[in-house]
Amino acid sequence: GIGRLIWGRVTTNGGVSRVYADLYDVAGKRSLGERTITADSARFTERELRALANSLLAYGPMPAGVDDGQSGTRSFPAWQAYMRAVAALSRWQLDSAERELIFATEADPDFAVAQLRRAQVANWVHSSDDRSWTANARRAAALRAELKERDALLADALLAFGNREYDVACPRYRELVRRDTMAAVAWFSLGACLRADNVVVGDRRSPSGWSFRSSYHSAGKAFLRAFELEPRLYAIPRFDWVRPVFATGRNQYRRGSRQSGGPAGFGSLPLLVADTIAYTPYPMPDWDRESDPLSQSRRSAALSRNADVLLGITTSWTRNFPHSSEAFRELAAVRESRGERTGPTAEAGALQALIRAKELAATKAESLAIGESQVRVLLKLERFPAARTLGDSIFAALGVPSDSNWRSVAKLAGITGRATAFESALQHFWTDFAGVDGLDQTVARAGAELLGRSILGICGPPVNSAEARMRRLMESSVQPDRRAEVHKRVLSHGLSYLTVCTNGQSMATATRDESLIARAQIAFALGNLPRARVMLDTLAKNRAAIRAGEMSINLSAREAALRLHLGDTATAVRILDMTLDAIPTISPSSFDHPLEWAMLVRAMVMRADLAASSGDANTAAKWARAVVELWRNADAPLKPTLARMERLSQMRQANSR
Repeated sequence: GIGRLIWGRVTTNGGVSRVYADLYDVAGKRSLGERTITADSARFTERELRALANSLLAYGPMPAGVDDGQSGTRSFPAWQAYMRAVAALSRWQLDSAERELIFATEADPDFAVAQLRRAQVANWVHSSDDRSWTANARRAAALRAELKERDALLADALLAFGNREYDVACPRYRELVRRDTMAAVAWFSLGACLRADNVVVGDRRSPSGWSFRSSYHSAGKAFLRAFELEPRLYAIPRFDWVRPVFATGRNQYRRGSRQSGGPAGFGSLPLLVADTIAYTPYPMPDWDRESDPLSQSRRSAALSRNADVLLGITTSWTRNFPHSSEAFRELAAVRESRGERTGPTAEAGALQALIRAKELAATKAESLAIGESQVRVLLKLERFPAARTLGDSIFAALGVPSDSNWRSVAKLAGITGRATAFESALQHFWTDFAGVDGLDQTVARAGAELLGRSILGICGPPVNSAEARMRRLMESSVQPDRRAEVHKRVLSHGLSYLTVCTNGQSMATATRDESLIARAQIAFALGNLPRARVMLDTLAKNRAAIRAGEMSINLSAREAALRLHLGDTATAVRILDMTLDAIPTISPSSFDHPLEWAMLVRAMVMRADLAASSGDANTAAKWARAVVELWRNADAPLKPTLARMERLSQMRQANSR
């Protein structure tokens, strides 16, 4: 056996009785510890005696306010496992704690506090889609009579959170904070609840007539207070709860719905109003209505404020967890959003932080994701050969596009000219970005071929055949009641990018009109040139208050193309110059769209061609050389474009002789 025993003796003196208990190592013949309890009589309850024995077997001192579990179970193995879990939690070793709590609750399913702690830890360490831990929270709540008052309140909050009943959960977390303002975990949980609650309610005081039930501003303050009280909270692998509260890019918006867990029916962007980051929800699809100069200025201020806050959070994270790959990766994203692409140390520059994150990466998947971010930063540093070399390496390692990696494949294939892989990856685009579910695979493939070839500028027979095949399949493979949807979200999507190949005429049959650029393209194709110009002027007005690096590249490139079709070459050149000159400042969130990387190269091609046609040899050579460096190993369909860019890249040298 273990070779230990507990023995004791009872003494009485002057009406006061004492029990002395000693944990003795039989093999070593030595005492391992002694405890004493007293009473005014010789009567001791079973609870007191059991507590005395357990105190000798405990795994170190109990953290303040934590139930020692002594009254919660009669199973000694369950109690031992629970105590080991408490010790692991005090060191923030969450995986170890979860293993012990699973053992404890399986040894005694009625061990209420162990069920509660298991639910809490599982909520932290498992993905948001995995809510199996709610069964443990439900069991703990059912056994609330066995819990301390604070733990019973926590069980109710956890169960409501797991059931997405945020209107119930958040007030309970607020009550936990009210009862103990120094409870870091309660603050963190409150922040998580306020972030998760995206329910929209009617509000006559709101400009839109709607408001969010919870506040991202309050969620952010709760997270900040939590990390201030307990920096070790960074051990909780839920930065995906924290990050959305502090949006740093213009394409990061808050979604809202009429009921918890329901489909998104509202959208909202952050504005800094006085000292508060405010969100006003507007109904979809026309939800982005705050585009006036004042709103744009307030949005820029909000994003800047959030970036400053996130820098403080992530810097603290790397200092408290210097061996955390995720910490340095998140720090890199913040540095990048602030334009701090390089620096003398891993804490001071995005590229150096990513290098450190990659050194610390524990899995291949993590290393590849970090490498993709490195490619993005190298692009922004205009180190195009290095970006291509690293991009080629990661592209080869990713393999065949799948549900989990297609976005990465699309980005890297687009930037390195892998046309076939780009088209293959875009088969997944329709569900994740265009909102089309249940699309026939042949239709998805045809749509991806049309979209991919249009974006990469593979004009002529290849793209024409893709368009014809897509139209045939809409008649033969799409149910009649879905044809309008597929026409609008799949076919018209590709036609919007095909305008570069058709002098703007491809949108004549399009029905995609969600965006201003698409409506302008349709107006041009139908011959309504004044209407097209008015819409483009509106785009220009909206862009006036936006930093160039925050603008979508694919939007800017399509706008420039339409300006060319209208004969406004000077404005087209100005838009392309503004876009390309802003490469170093493109926000990570704007650059995260799977089409942006390919459209960046297309913008370079367009600018090189325009410069060459006007005799601007230096500009033509500059952007042609960038295309050559990025597409050096491009697939055959892009070879004609590559050959043309190679000729243009020599213009400056030829003209200087």
